[in-house]
Amino acid sequence: MVVGLLVFVGYVNWRGQREWAQFRSEWEANGEKFDFADFIPAAVPADQNFATTPLLAGLLDYTRVPGQPIRWNNSESKTRATAMSAILQNKNARKVPAAGQWQIGKFVDLLQWQSFLTTNATNVITPPQKAAKDVLAVFKQFDPEFEELAAAGTRPHAVFPLEYKENFHMLLPHLASMKGIAQTLRLRAVARLVAGQKDGGLQDVLLGLCMAEAFKLEPTLISQLVRIAMLQLTMQPIWEGVARHDWSEAQLLKLQTALSGVRVLEDFSHTIRAERAMGNAAIDELRTGRMALSSLGDISGDGGFEAVGGGGVVNVASRFVPSGWYRLNQLTLNRLHQERTLPLIDAEKHRVFVALTREADEVPELKNPGLYNLFARLLFPAVSKAAAKFANGQTSVDLATIACALERFRLAHGEYPAQLDLLVPKFIEMIPVDVINGELPKYRRESDGTFVVYSVGWNEVDDGGEPELIKSLNMLDPNLGDWVWRVPNLK
Repeated sequence: MVVGLLVFVGYVNWRGQREWAQFRSEWEANGEKFDFADFIPAAVPADQNFATTPLLAGLLDYTRVPGQPIRWNNSESKTRATAMSAILQNKNARKVPAAGQWQIGKFVDLLQWQSFLTTNATNVITPPQKAAKDVLAVFKQFDPEFEELAAAGTRPHAVFPLEYKENFHMLLPHLASMKGIAQTLRLRAVARLVAGQKDGGLQDVLLGLCMAEAFKLEPTLISQLVRIAMLQLTMQPIWEGVARHDWSEAQLLKLQTALSGVRVLEDFSHTIRAERAMGNAAIDELRTGRMALSSLGDISGDGGFEAVGGGGVVNVASRFVPSGWYRLNQLTLNRLHQERTLPLIDAEKHRVFVALTREADEVPELKNPGLYNLFARLLFPAVSKAAAKFANGQTSVDLATIACALERFRLAHGEYPAQLDLLVPKFIEMIPVDVINGELPKYRRESDGTFVVYSVGWNEVDDGGEPELIKSLNMLDPNLGDWVWRVPNLK
């Protein structure tokens, strides 16, 4: 029996090493990279780095000792950043007002925010401009922070100093803080537009785009999803400004130029390759004994693993696991990414292939637990959800870009064009295709002089420019209906 076990272990080790080496050398010859170190952003000088401005530097300045709470080394900076988003949160059990939903044509209700944010609010209805000024008066306390961020936004680079050596255990506290600041910035931008401070509104929108793009180089999927969420937040003031004809020709051109530099789809393959490489690093730590097998499981909220299995029993058992078993599991994970995940998006063609994402969610290799798919079942992402987020995020940027060009056309000609191609080349160099079907986005100039431009959306069906709602939440359902940018008739 002992001899048989040794023979089996030897065979698994030989097979695992051979098959993994063959797979890796074949794909490396085609330019693929599998080491996590290859995806870590290079350090940049502090005076050229947006992320090292004092307000943001404190978000990652911490000391972590196993078994002890995290100690923030710059509590003053962390407190300032937290306060900027905390102001929009529940106060005394009061319901937080809605922040607008441009995708379904909902403006921010500044009257509700006026009531929520000011202590002397009454039930007397005030003009929107008065409500906007009251909201801005509350936000004035954050003027130094926003001015600091705006100044840092002129720096050419943005690289947050993450503890990449910790792999899956590294903390990402800057994500929530940055998103919270972006939510406040969105509301301030809208209030500035309504109050007639158009240049200030533009500055806030450009800062919002800058903050979202600060995550562009981060090689984690969650960082990219937060980036996309922040881009969606920034679309609200752009949409409201277009809908109310607030933006001037010069301002629209600046917005259009900034939006044209946001290329979400280009970063999908890099992100997936980085996630794959992070998985490889974790498996290598397990294989070499630097991390216990019992530490595997779902990623916890603080960036670590939630332990699964039998604790000490699993630790003991892991000492006798053949090295080749890890390699064969690694092969399964890497092959799935190469064959199933990377083909989902073709940035060069500006396409997201919905049918392939559905197939990727039904991978036979992951249906049932097996000897060689343990890590793939743990580490393979929900690819359809990720691809849909990238598709929707890029579409929002594309629609905003087209909307700015349409508004510039209206300023020049007194009406919107009858068809999109009339924008080319004076108002837009090239109209981005719908990422879902590769065709031009659907466009219609309405009889009342407004317009609607839209993508057919994740269901790949032209629903006539109508989004679908999750009725119980009165929110957009991104999986059904069209992805729409509609200018309403405000007369």
